[in-house]
Amino acid sequence: MPSTEQERISEAVMGNPPHPDATLVGWVVIAEWEIAERERLLSRLWNPDSSSWQVKGYLHEALFGAWPDANGTGPGSQWRSRPS
Repeated sequence: MPSTEQERISEAVMGNPPHPDATLVGWVVIAEWEIAERERLLSRLWNPDSSSWQVKGYLHEALFGAWPDANGTGPGSQWRSRPS
């Protein structure tokens, strides 16, 4: 059963599809936190309906996949979510 946080993230992500016909099938969020004396921590949260292979695949693609350039063009640009 998804936590309240997971439900809210799903709603936020579903509200910003990269294409009008897109259906959300999974997600992963990485957050960086800073605590006392500038110590930094990373946390992860993912869709509870995603398999461990999906989560690992999303993280791998985020690190090693093609990303759009600063102008929003180039490899991966067709999948970039654009503000409306």
